[in-house]
Amino acid sequence: MKTCLTALAMMMALSVSANLGQNERVEINYGGQVFQGQNTLFLKKEVTKLYPRINFQNWDLKRVVLVAKSARGFGEAYLKVGRDESRIETIDGNRFDFNDPGNFDRIPFVASGPDNGVWQIHLKGRIKVKKVALILQKKAPRRVQVTRTCQVVFETVWGKDIRKFSGEATGPKGSGVAAQACKQAMNKCNRLKNEVPLTQCKVL
Repeated sequence: MKTCLTALAMMMALSVSANLGQNERVEINYGGQVFQGQNTLFLKKEVTKLYPRINFQNWDLKRVVLVAKSARGFGEAYLKVGRDESRIETIDGNRFDFNDPGNFDRIPFVASGPDNGVWQIHLKGRIKVKKVALILQKKAPRRVQVTRTCQVVFETVWGKDIRKFSGEATGPKGSGVAAQACKQAMNKCNRLKNEVPLTQCKVL
């Protein structure tokens, strides 16, 4: 029975990881956990628990919403993404309904700047956290830049070489860079061909 449950859990984890789309809302449930003093919520660690195969280099963090309340109404929180830190936000609340299941405050943060470092929420005060919602956006894949060269020969119609022209182009791989280089060389050759009869241009 234990083996079956373990296998089922692994299948569910893999299924969740595979279902990440281009834009994804991820919720980390803290279940009303109470934090006292200064604490840090390690968001990447919690996201990895939900999506074990996630590669953070493929995702941008766009927005974070902290759902929490403080015991006295002046708890503090700020978001740290990489080296960037948001401004400090106040977490609302009061001691009369701190233990109630509702009346949580929503504190939104907008992520900006490079996010290839830590994703953290820093807390200060006696704070009860219900959940943290993250909006992730998949990064566009980077296309490899390549340089291609092409040579065109200027010759007589009988096949005697007169001159060679070269072209060079740089751009994303698979975007027709080689054709651009050949077009560049062919244009050079054709300008001379138009002035000299019984000649032709051929790509080498």
